[in-house]
Amino acid sequence: MSIHRYQLSSNGLNIFVDPMQSNPAVTVIVGFKAGSLYENEKNNGIAHFTEHLFFRGGKRYPTARDVATAIRGLGGYTNAFTYSEKVIYIIRIPALHIEKGLDIISDMLLNARFDEPDIEEERGPVLQEINMNYDDISDASHKAVKTLMVDKSSPHFWDIIGTPKNILSFQQADFLNFRNAHYVADNGLVAVAGGVKPRQVFKLAEKYFSEFKSTVPNMPKRAPFQAFDGTERVAYFPMDREQVRIVLTVPTVFMNDPKEKTAMILNSIFGGGMSSRLFEEVRSKKSLAYSVGSYISNGQDFGWLNCVALTSPDKVVDTTEAIMEVCGSMVVNPPSITECLNARNYFTGSLAIGAGTQSIEYISAYRMVNQELLRGRARSIGELIKEYNSVTSQDVTQMAYEVFVPNNFKLALAGPVSDEMLEDIKRRVSIFSGAGVLEASFK
Repeated sequence: MSIHRYQLSSNGLNIFVDPMQSNPAVTVIVGFKAGSLYENEKNNGIAHFTEHLFFRGGKRYPTARDVATAIRGLGGYTNAFTYSEKVIYIIRIPALHIEKGLDIISDMLLNARFDEPDIEEERGPVLQEINMNYDDISDASHKAVKTLMVDKSSPHFWDIIGTPKNILSFQQADFLNFRNAHYVADNGLVAVAGGVKPRQVFKLAEKYFSEFKSTVPNMPKRAPFQAFDGTERVAYFPMDREQVRIVLTVPTVFMNDPKEKTAMILNSIFGGGMSSRLFEEVRSKKSLAYSVGSYISNGQDFGWLNCVALTSPDKVVDTTEAIMEVCGSMVVNPPSITECLNARNYFTGSLAIGAGTQSIEYISAYRMVNQELLRGRARSIGELIKEYNSVTSQDVTQMAYEVFVPNNFKLALAGPVSDEMLEDIKRRVSIFSGAGVLEASFK
């Protein structure tokens, strides 16, 4: 991948292009630093609600139906996602329709009116999305994790989607103010990947994105991470379900830490797939859970390694014990050279060919947005492969010693959790003996 960079002469908006000449499709992603970490308690949820309203139409495509019909008429796909640190808007279309795609997405973002009827009509779907999240055992378990890891007064603790009270209170002026404060050239970028030529994209970007303001005074600041200062190490979220979701969490490196790639390789060996130690022991050998694995969740000022399993209530204690045994094995039997090489090859291979179900041009466009907004610079696949290849087995072993410290683990549960289950965990899993317990909720 060779990334081509360009700045619009009118406002300095950064444009990134990854040309893939043989690819018949193109993905355009427009991203802004406008996620939930830029909110306060009164407007928590406005970033996500604003994202919804951009699809209600602008000038050239004045209604939601006009937007949807225009994209569908190209054989295209569109979506958007609000995260804690960023918001992204996506359109994927045949490469020959690149100009039409840029016309549609720029009109949405530059000319949204936030009319009161549109706001009222969109409140219902947003409130239903909140209710859907409240019913999700995955969301509930991670709320329990946050209860143990994050101060409740911090935007890091709040739900990205907001609260029903806030959603019902927002008016047109709130959306206009949020858009005007965050959706400016200094705060965003456009990434394009697929069967297009850089010069073609740069010329079209000047035509369709030059109306963004370059900056605003007193640009809103991202909220810093505030850690939970209590001593409790177990939290549960009671839900009427058939299974319990277990999350064992331990601190690890922040985003952009020099050892972040080492942490990724360590996690891959530990719980990153069907060949991982966690999957082999907990599912294949002991048959304790259908779903089990681990992943790293980190930001610019926090980092966690989460070990996750979904199992029946009668297997919760056994599963928790088994996971902690695998954690211990990472220190007693450090990752071998072969394990490290296989994990490293997984990451470098995935970068080279694209992984999962997403298209290769979508992966490239998303990577450019994510790296430029959150990591300071969009790097080529070659640079990333070089970083992974520089990690040694000694690096991974040292990080295993640093991460898998038993008393640093915290336990979050969601589902039909009973007092008896909690007492059994504290009795049988020694690191939680005598641990304080908190009940989590979305309220």
